[in-house]
Amino acid sequence: MDERAAAARHARLGRIAMAADRLAGEDRERFLAAECAGDESLLRDVRGVLGSTDGVADGDAPASLPGRFGPWRVVREVGSGGMGVVYEAVDERDGSRVALKAIHPHLLGMRRAEERFEREGEAGSRLVHPNVVRTISARRERDDSGRMRPLLVTEFVEGRTLRELLESLGRAPESLVREIGRGVAAGAAAIHAAGLVHRDIKPENVMLTTDGRVRIMDLGVALATGGDGRLTREGEFVGSLDYAAPEQCDGRGAGPAADLYSIGVVLHELASGTNPFARDSAFATVAAHASFRAPDLGSATPPTSRFLAAVVGALLEKDPALRVPSADDLWRILDEGEEGAWWRERVRASVAQPAAVPVARDAVFRGRVRELAALRAAFDDAADGRGSSVLVTAEGGHGKSRLLDALRESVAGRATFVYAAIPPTGGPSALFDAVLAAASAAGGAADTVAWLSSSAGMSPELAAIVAAHLRRERLPGGAAGLDADGSETALRRVLLALAESAPVVFAADDVQNAQGPTAALLASLVRRIGGGRVLVVLAARPDPQIAWTADLVTAGLVRPLPLPRLAAADVEEILAAAL
Repeated sequence: MDERAAAARHARLGRIAMAADRLAGEDRERFLAAECAGDESLLRDVRGVLGSTDGVADGDAPASLPGRFGPWRVVREVGSGGMGVVYEAVDERDGSRVALKAIHPHLLGMRRAEERFEREGEAGSRLVHPNVVRTISARRERDDSGRMRPLLVTEFVEGRTLRELLESLGRAPESLVREIGRGVAAGAAAIHAAGLVHRDIKPENVMLTTDGRVRIMDLGVALATGGDGRLTREGEFVGSLDYAAPEQCDGRGAGPAADLYSIGVVLHELASGTNPFARDSAFATVAAHASFRAPDLGSATPPTSRFLAAVVGALLEKDPALRVPSADDLWRILDEGEEGAWWRERVRASVAQPAAVPVARDAVFRGRVRELAALRAAFDDAADGRGSSVLVTAEGGHGKSRLLDALRESVAGRATFVYAAIPPTGGPSALFDAVLAAASAAGGAADTVAWLSSSAGMSPELAAIVAAHLRRERLPGGAAGLDADGSETALRRVLLALAESAPVVFAADDVQNAQGPTAALLASLVRRIGGGRVLVVLAARPDPQIAWTADLVTAGLVRPLPLPRLAAADVEEILAAAL
């Protein structure tokens, strides 16, 4: 299929799936029959995107529990998927317990369905690994009605799926997320080493056993990474849409990197309690995987460590080449944690970068001469030991961040510029990251604790606690975490220590997003930092809901600097330069 034809087919598939997603039961079946007009391949792909089982309409009554399959007596149903039903069963020959996966009766006689079911048995029999559920045999046995049905016999694993874990806990503690990540990575590495891609890693397909082991199960849509005999043609979607990589959604095919993306979605959901890409329709979910960037876990409530946020962010890169290179690498990164080479290199790279304000670098700076002069004058006062605080306010898109960037450029080489933008989630993580980066740059990436001890006047024990708190890591020696007052004190002492060697500009952007604790932290910092060689610049949209900034202005602790609308001539110059 050439590129143009594939694009047209993909667009048609998306249109049909989006419309069918609003229907159910017989209405959906009639619509699909009319739209696909006998094109079985297209119909199968639409069903895959919708998450439907082949040929099963919504509302079909569940089948009754079978009594036995060959020598196995069925005890209970433990799960059901698109291809078959899983039962707990007892082998009456020796009394051992197994799990039986029997193909759905309505799929009997459908060649591709039976081939795919049998392929799961072949794939499973090639894998013997402690983090993958072992397939004992693949065979055909008679059910109660006398029909021969394809059957998978696997080891019976007691525990609960990650979906059940999420339903119970809402979100998992970071230590458990890391442990699950290691187990899934080890299992995925074994699957990839066997020449397979799982293509359907999701919470329902990962088991946490009663003895604490992580087990990947259900190789029903696994794909061989080389050779012939593929049962999935180019452009055909299989898997679970909420966890599928962008290249899997748009028909480019799924390699090992697609499994890594799915692992990233699972870990993000475990840590935050929410799948960042799940939407109300299949079409919207595909679009989210293509272009939506998942929120940084460091901005979650409560936030994860910077390390875990970075690992998950790397797994969720849209370009497969930018993800963690392999499942083996992922296991090693998670196993080594903050002491590993991967994380140390990322810390070194981030420290080497100066604080940047996210603005279009080709945008000219116009019409803010008076306001920039006011900020420069405030900086000069701070350089002379008369630090103060300024509140810049303007509507969105009216140049607050561009003004901060102009201030950064104007003081380059004369000051330490610390910039943080409060995320929409309102947490303090951006403040912690910005101050930690400045402290790391001052002391060397590997000597932050030593720098805090020598320059910020902290004891080695307190310096270690402050560094861990800013990094959102486990505190050393089981020490108690810092409360709100301790967080403000830590930030203030770091800024004042930085100011010993050069004046400091601490710029907090988008402070209208600051939620209760973060707002209190900023307000306390402004009230207590007083004088010295630190200029605090807060930037916000005017919002009556952020009364704490108005209180600071009323108390004379912050000088207001509202930005008026740009003059028409200035707008024309900006547009002319940009276009």
